[in-house]
Amino acid sequence: MNWLVPRSELTHSQLSIIEIGVQKHLLVLGPPGSGKTMVLVHRAQYLIENYGFVPDSFRIFVFTNVLKDYIRSAVEFLDIPLENTLTFDDWCRTYYEENIGRMPFKDRGPDFARMRREVLAHLRKSEAEKQFKFLLIDEGQDLDKNTFAIANHISEHVTVFGDDNQQVYEEGIGIEQIRNILGGNQNVRTVNLLDAFRCSPYVAQMASRFLGSDEEKAAFLRQHPPVYKGERQKPLLNIAKDREDEKEQLCRNIQVRVGLNEKIAILFPTRRYVYGYAQGLREKGLEVEVPAQRSSRSNNEYLTIDFNTPRPKAMPYPSAKGLTFDTVFLPLFSRDRFRFIWSDELLRKWIFVGISRTVKWVYISSIRDEVMFFDELRQLEYEDQLSVRRHWFDEEEEDNKNPSSSVKSSSDLDDLL
Repeated sequence: MNWLVPRSELTHSQLSIIEIGVQKHLLVLGPPGSGKTMVLVHRAQYLIENYGFVPDSFRIFVFTNVLKDYIRSAVEFLDIPLENTLTFDDWCRTYYEENIGRMPFKDRGPDFARMRREVLAHLRKSEAEKQFKFLLIDEGQDLDKNTFAIANHISEHVTVFGDDNQQVYEEGIGIEQIRNILGGNQNVRTVNLLDAFRCSPYVAQMASRFLGSDEEKAAFLRQHPPVYKGERQKPLLNIAKDREDEKEQLCRNIQVRVGLNEKIAILFPTRRYVYGYAQGLREKGLEVEVPAQRSSRSNNEYLTIDFNTPRPKAMPYPSAKGLTFDTVFLPLFSRDRFRFIWSDELLRKWIFVGISRTVKWVYISSIRDEVMFFDELRQLEYEDQLSVRRHWFDEEEEDNKNPSSSVKSSSDLDDLL
């Protein structure tokens, strides 16, 4: 189940970025499908082999533990120590406890923002030598300004991979601020990965509808030319009669894709839904893997994510960043389930990230009267870019084939924002 493409099969654009030197910091920009995470892993191996860097002289920092496990499932084949890949906050916490004191807490949880601020202040005060020869940072657009100030303090070279269109947290500073913190154009080289090849045309079309401007949509589609050689299957919107029907249809469709031996992700608005649905699917005879929980006792209740197994992976949307699957399921596609996201623009980025994780097929489901962004989805149906199944038996609505009066469009949901 290893996802890493051999270096001999990478594109010219990917190889050229892997082999860029370390004289300046490097900012690598690329859309979904351009292979940023894959390039990151191969760049780590290249720098080790060509500059003679030892394991203690570098780290790979990622945003989530799921992405950490995903990258670790590949680096073991390249003789890169597993412990060198970790979340930035994991490294920061170790530094804090060794040099400052006990981890600060706020609202019954770790106060990561305060931790980063105090680590940065300690580094500036201590004027210690740089600890690392290089750092590789994935999904940089979602990290805060103190993260990159710290990175600049502790490493001689920093390579950051990112894409502003995939920023799913408001505290993320975005690409331009990252460049400025690392020293501006004088000290940072910026390159673009142009070979976006992952998404099928149907998936690319659907994902593009959740980008902000017409220019962004057009640019994204240009990066996914219609020369895709894989199987083409229209995404599916499944509108269930009720929540139990939605869960039943979800289970059936997952089982079909499991039978096709596909790599599958099921994305949920929050972790609470992940574990609740994992239990519900288990009761229907379908075992899925979930992110590890803080409680060791809870971890015994579910299978935790292992990228070396073929079982479907269930996780929140942000945990899927940087990952690639054959098929992605997006249940609970209702604005009410995402009510913790106040910004419609930010919610669109979440959906864009979710859709663009897949190579082949997207499945979206909700119940009647609750489908969000229905105007966009209905337009895709009219353009023959999306299949829609409606699981109710109102003859008048079926005759008219116009469910807009019963299914909420995005404009109908303004009162929830």
